[in-house]
Amino acid sequence: MNFGFDMVYIGSHDFRLNALNGWSVKLGNKVGEAPEPFGAPCVNGFQPEGAGYYLNRSKDSKNHCTWELNKFGLFAQVNPSVLKHEYNLTTDLSPAKEALQHDMALLGVDLDLDGASVNRVDITKQHPMKQPVHAYTEALSALSGKRMKQVSYPSGYTFGNRQKEAVFYDKTTQLREVKKYEGEVPANLLRCEARWKKRKVVGHDGNGLGKGNFGSLLTMHPEEANHRFTSFLQTQIFRSKGGVQLMLDFETEVEVLKQYITANERGGWKQYFMAQGIESILSRAGSMDIIEAMLQHVGYNRTQVYRILKQIREIMHIQGFVDSRRGEDSVSRTIETLRQTFAA
Repeated sequence: MNFGFDMVYIGSHDFRLNALNGWSVKLGNKVGEAPEPFGAPCVNGFQPEGAGYYLNRSKDSKNHCTWELNKFGLFAQVNPSVLKHEYNLTTDLSPAKEALQHDMALLGVDLDLDGASVNRVDITKQHPMKQPVHAYTEALSALSGKRMKQVSYPSGYTFGNRQKEAVFYDKTTQLREVKKYEGEVPANLLRCEARWKKRKVVGHDGNGLGKGNFGSLLTMHPEEANHRFTSFLQTQIFRSKGGVQLMLDFETEVEVLKQYITANERGGWKQYFMAQGIESILSRAGSMDIIEAMLQHVGYNRTQVYRILKQIREIMHIQGFVDSRRGEDSVSRTIETLRQTFAA
C-alpha cells in the first residue's frame, strides 16, 4: 500500500515500571554533579535519575517499539508500517497497539494505553516516479512552506518548523544504501511524510488531526487520515508555486527591474515578469529567495513583497496546469505533477 502511518509517538505521566534492566542511560549529566532523581521508583526499588533512559528497537531485539523515560514521563515510538513490511504502508493501527501491548508485558510497564497522549504522528504517501527523485528538487525548492524553513539535501527536501514538517525523500535510495535492504524495491520511489510534532498540534481539530489520545487515533478512518494529509499539503506546501536553476546577474537584473518600476510604478514588476518570462527569470535566479531579494532591493516593503510573490506563485500554478494539459515540460508542470501525486 502507498499510503499510511509511518510513525506514532505516545507519552504518559501516569505509569508504573517494574525495572530498567537492559535500558541504556541517556547522556546529559554534568561532570562533578550528582545525577538528580526524578519520578517514582521502579517496582524493584530502583530510583530513576539524571537525564533519563532509553531502549531502542532493532531487528535483533525482543521489544517492537522504542522507549524513553525521563523527568517528563514515559514515551514510546512505534512504526506501524515497518511492523509488517520494510516499505509498504498501512492505515491499520491495530498491529501498533499489539506491539505496544507486547512491549508493556515484556518490560513490565503498566499504563493506560488508550489514554496516552499522542505527541507526534507521521502520515505518509509514496509513489514511484517517472524521473529520478533528485530531478524534482528544483521544483520543490520553488515552493514556499507556510512559516517553514526549507532545507535541501542530496536525496530529499524538507519544509518544517517546530510544530509541523513535510519531508520528501528518495525511499529507494534509503532502503538500498542506508537500510541495506536486498529485496525488490520500486525504482524512483518518492515518499512524502507529513509530520505533526507536538501534542497540542496533533490534538487540534483544525490544524492537526483532532486526536488527543492513542485510543482516539485508533479509530481514525483511512479516508479521514488521507483528508488530513492532503489538506496539510494543500494549505502548507502547495499553496504556492515557482522556480528552476541556472545563473542570474543579480545587480544587473535589479537595475532592469528598477527601470520597469520607474516607467510604471504600480505595475512595473508585472511588466518586468511578462517581458522577461517568469520561467526564464526563475531558471536564471535558481530559487524564489533570489526573486524575493530582488524585490526588496528595489524598495518594496515586506507586505508588498509577500503579495507579489503570492501572485507570481498563483501564475505558476495556473501555468503548470496548462502545461500538463498541453503535455509540455516546465518547472510549473513538475510542481503540478507533485501536487497531483501527493496533494490531490
